[in-house]
Amino acid sequence: MSNSERLEDIACDICGSAQQTVIYKYSVNGDSINIVECKYCGCTYLCPRPKTHYLPEFYGENYYSFRCDDENNNLSSRGTKDTLRRTVMKHHFGYANIAAADTLRIPPAVSVLFKAFVAVPRYQQNGRLLDVGCGAGQKLQEFKSLGWDVRGVELSQQAADEGRKMGLEIAAGSLYEAGWPAEYFTAITFYHSLEHLPSPRLALREAYRLMNHGGELLVVVPNFGCLERKLFGRNWGWLDVPVHLYHFTEATLTRIISEAGFKIDTLGFSPGGCAASLSVFNGSKVARKVFENSVRLFGVACAVAGSGKALIVSARK
Repeated sequence: MSNSERLEDIACDICGSAQQTVIYKYSVNGDSINIVECKYCGCTYLCPRPKTHYLPEFYGENYYSFRCDDENNNLSSRGTKDTLRRTVMKHHFGYANIAAADTLRIPPAVSVLFKAFVAVPRYQQNGRLLDVGCGAGQKLQEFKSLGWDVRGVELSQQAADEGRKMGLEIAAGSLYEAGWPAEYFTAITFYHSLEHLPSPRLALREAYRLMNHGGELLVVVPNFGCLERKLFGRNWGWLDVPVHLYHFTEATLTRIISEAGFKIDTLGFSPGGCAASLSVFNGSKVARKVFENSVRLFGVACAVAGSGKALIVSARK
């Protein structure tokens, strides 16, 4: 199949301009795919990109969020990082029902230093939460256990079916097809899903329609403007070509959220994960481990300095 049959050229989703500059070039299954920057507003995206009909083949059955057994999604983990996260949630995000045994014995004045690294909506009693691009529902399970009335929407039928087996209410398809009424949700989250959508602008506008007044929007995406991406360039793992259709900076993400109608509340950065391409170390487990640990420390330092590898934006309607 020719390149033109599988791919499509698009204009900028933020401003509509077709004027662009190529930043990185890739070859994916014989197709030439570029990451480009809009000359008008700075939005960064794939162009050309796979047509919507062909996108599922790039995920495959084992995509991490489509399964419930992936170790990266193990909500029963009780490591120090996870315990610190729950400590911040209990002290600063209103999750009073988190048991003291599941938190660190540190003063709230200390735990508040980590608040910007924790990506959760503030708890609302009897609140209804929607996770967009929920995969098999790992986040939904956690929020349900913490008292939220949860819903999910997921493009992958396979992932939605996995979540339903656990008793979760997950709509298969796009956000627009789910059929929920206006002002139905108290909180709407996009955990590393906004960058996968064909039109983040339209998805955020629909989220605004679905949000009740005073509700919270939480968006977490890879930070294209981070120091780690600048260091590793086209080999930065969180570029994830071709399934990440958009790449956001602080400026472009806050702009697209604001233009959907939301008022930006807080902006934070996450240091989590190792997002560098490590193929060069495939032959040496020791070298790979040293490199991974170094990148993690670098990620923490970047987050503290205000250039973490993931952007965390909370906004209100």
